Amino acid sequence: MKNLTYLVLLLPCVLFSQINVDNQWKNSINPIFQDLDKSKISSGMLLDYAMEFTDVTAYNGVITDTTDVNINVVGDIYKTLFMSKLVADTMHTPLFDRYAYNWARERFSATQDSSGVYILTGLLYEYQKLNQNALSQNKISVINNKYYDRYINGNWQNPCKT
Repeated sequence: MKNLTYLVLLLPCVLFSQINVDNQWKNSINPIFQDLDKSKISSGMLLDYAMEFTDVTAYNGVITDTTDVNINVVGDIYKTLFMSKLVADTMHTPLFDRYAYNWARERFSATQDSSGVYILTGLLYEYQKLNQNALSQNKISVINNKYYDRYINGNWQNPCKT
């Protein structure tokens, strides 16, 4: 009964942390990035394109006292990564409610026996971020608050780091 109570308490947190896309944000950010060749972003995710709900770069596999993770943090990381998508691929970024439901279901199932199994979850995504020195290194142009690709002798200058 205790486990069922735990699941009932956890489920609203999981369901209410699902993704809410802000179209106003996309409408304001799209003109800034419209002239970049998005096919050159190998992961299809550009962190600079996202509304950041949390500092995703802090969660790099190194545990610090500021990278404590709970379901809300996982939701914020997911929402940031979801909004960084430059392509409509949903295979690699399932909707958060599906991800959270599967996690909660597995956790509930594991508590039905006394095997001592703990169900953990995680997010592993590759994404790109504009290099902070891209402008000074002539790898990108900014004209009228819009980003443009740079080519030198026909070679694309990669302004991103993975």
